[in-house]
Amino acid sequence: MSAHLESFLENPPKEDSQDLSDDEVAGAVATDDAEDVVRFLREQGPIVILAHELRRRGDDLYWRVRIEPDRSFVFQVSWLGG
Repeated sequence: MSAHLESFLENPPKEDSQDLSDDEVAGAVATDDAEDVVRFLREQGPIVILAHELRRRGDDLYWRVRIEPDRSFVFQVSWLGG
């Protein structure tokens, strides 16, 4: 696992993320594990991930995956812990 990914997973935000919108939270794809995320992304066909961010709202963690400058997917990933 890369050092960047380890840091990403080991240091989730502790406070609510101000840049995570109510619409993103409401539309987040519920996941139980990493396989759910991978399965969803594969179903989208060929995509290029431009960036990703781990965000928090209350007790829940969200992973925002940017695939185009104005397009992203948001996954609820509270199973990551933290």
